[in-house]
Amino acid sequence: MKIEIKSPIVTEKIKNQNYIINYGTIKKGSKTNIEFIFTDCVYHTHTKTCGCTHPSITITNDGFDLSISYDSNKVGTINQSTTITTDKGKVKIELKGLVQ
Repeated sequence: MKIEIKSPIVTEKIKNQNYIINYGTIKKGSKTNIEFIFTDCVYHTHTKTCGCTHPSITITNDGFDLSISYDSNKVGTINQSTTITTDKGKVKIELKGLVQ
């Protein structure tokens, strides 16, 4: 499985295929969309820790694209995650930061 991230937001890859998206301090209503391109794998399902994270999946010929965002109209600490399950295993994406 290969994962490409298309985003200007700071992304840190931690062990295995897990990622931390650190938005830092952002203003209420800011854009928070991050795009991932998964290749050489098959999408099965995803889970999220709350309704304020919004994953969107598009199936492609060689994998799938994931667009994920956080509802930045909610002021406060961002500490949420989404877990993607594929035929090659799970990928956890953690969203962190602060909305002011």
